[in-house]
Amino acid sequence: MKGRLLPSLPSRRWLLLGIIALELVGSAIVLHWLLASETGEGRAVAAVPRPTSSPTVVSLAPSLPESMAASIMAWLHDRAEPWLPGSEGAGLAVDWQSARGARPVAEMFLVPAVPLASPREDLAFDDVRRAWHGEAAGRFLVPDTAVAALDSILGPRAAQAAVEIVPAGELVSRLEQQPEATAILPFDELQPRLKPLSVDGLFILDRGLDEARWPLRAVVWAGGPAGWEEELAAALEQRGVDSNRHLHRLTVLAMTGVTAMARGVALEIEARGDPGWPARGLAGLLSAADLTHVSNEVSFMPGCQASAESPAFCSSPEYMEVLRLVGADVVELTGNHNLDFGGTYALQSLDLYAEEGVATFGGGRDAAAASQPLIVTHNGNRLAFLGYNQFGPDYALAGPASPGAASFSLAAVQAGVVEARRQADLVFVNVQYTEAYQAEPLPEQVADFRAIADAGADVVTGSQAHQPQHVELHGGKPIFYGLGNLFFDQTWSPATRQSLIVRHYVYQGRLLSVEILPTTMDGDYQPTLAEGQERDEILRTVLPMR
Repeated sequence: MKGRLLPSLPSRRWLLLGIIALELVGSAIVLHWLLASETGEGRAVAAVPRPTSSPTVVSLAPSLPESMAASIMAWLHDRAEPWLPGSEGAGLAVDWQSARGARPVAEMFLVPAVPLASPREDLAFDDVRRAWHGEAAGRFLVPDTAVAALDSILGPRAAQAAVEIVPAGELVSRLEQQPEATAILPFDELQPRLKPLSVDGLFILDRGLDEARWPLRAVVWAGGPAGWEEELAAALEQRGVDSNRHLHRLTVLAMTGVTAMARGVALEIEARGDPGWPARGLAGLLSAADLTHVSNEVSFMPGCQASAESPAFCSSPEYMEVLRLVGADVVELTGNHNLDFGGTYALQSLDLYAEEGVATFGGGRDAAAASQPLIVTHNGNRLAFLGYNQFGPDYALAGPASPGAASFSLAAVQAGVVEARRQADLVFVNVQYTEAYQAEPLPEQVADFRAIADAGADVVTGSQAHQPQHVELHGGKPIFYGLGNLFFDQTWSPATRQSLIVRHYVYQGRLLSVEILPTTMDGDYQPTLAEGQERDEILRTVLPMR
């Protein structure tokens, strides 16, 4: 029987080496396959789960302003990092109270205010502080949305403090029922029914206010181990909710009464050799406004001769210096003397206004132009101006192809307001109405002006009055029945020497506040601000509730 043949020793060594080589080749193939899977080539390999970080806990004070809270939530939503609301172990906390390592990210300005007709002007901050702590008399009304901010400024409110917390929507009506009380509310929630008070001589509507000195300024703080506060501060600033008082959103409009630089005013100018004489007492005040309105009733005419007796009015072109000094931006042309010397000079005056960069409304080259709304945009606020002449005479009114003032009818005004509303945030309507030398407006004027407000005008002003007339709020909208004489020669009675300058404060497209500044004039035809008892008497006359 033949036996099994076995390889010799050298042959077995070669066999072993071959087996090892085959194993190495197989390992290389497997390694290549695995590497290809990592780079997307070949069959995919299941990913190994990686550990994830826990969501950051974010704590927001429940009393933050709605717009600010909404902006913070939007910012959080846009972030890639996960987060969840909570309070314990917060990685980011936003609150009225400062914490270690926190930084300011926003601020809120609060303002004391009283009803518009109140004679009060100023409030001592120490009186607010003492009343908040129950240490002094005084009654305050505070909207529920401002309590936390005031606590951060004044400390916790004492149980015995004479402070009533009211729903924000009821604040103004409750204050008008308790006119002896003082409201404290956010700056951007002011409205024309309220009169803001200065605090220790500082006025919140003053553009030059040093905000760091305003005592009713609350700060919103943010901080925490997440380190998100810097990014949050930048986001709130970008969204415009880092403050409720941004000067780049504020427009101050000054509106004035009758200007007629003729007769006695012209004679005074000529005698002094100073074409800007009438304006020098108020130039600083009026030119400081962002927009200044002048109702000029007289056209400029080369060679105009000043006369004390002539019933026809004209002004020398040199008197344009008056408008330059007061910084006139907008001239109203509803007056009844602009055509006293014919249409030629009215047209030349329109050219002169254009050369000076002064816009006009209420009158124009023809009836269509005269009735067009003037739209002025400043700091994002769009203001529309409309003007009409109800008083006449007929020759002062514009025709289809002739210059003059826009003719008044309620239907025309209502249509004009509708058109202006499409283009503007606020609509101002001025009317040259029937003259009445009395503080009380005529009954028909009251009916017409209220109808204009009901049609959608935000402010209605009478341009005709030669003395200050009543001011009222109709549906919350201010109506000024007459502003009196600014630059005119009627000095024969105390009332005709007086006028009202009205400063309208517009913020983010809304009428925030109105300020009434009485003026007075002596025989030199240079008006100045009224002071003391005379000022108070004028305000008591035009604000019957005062």
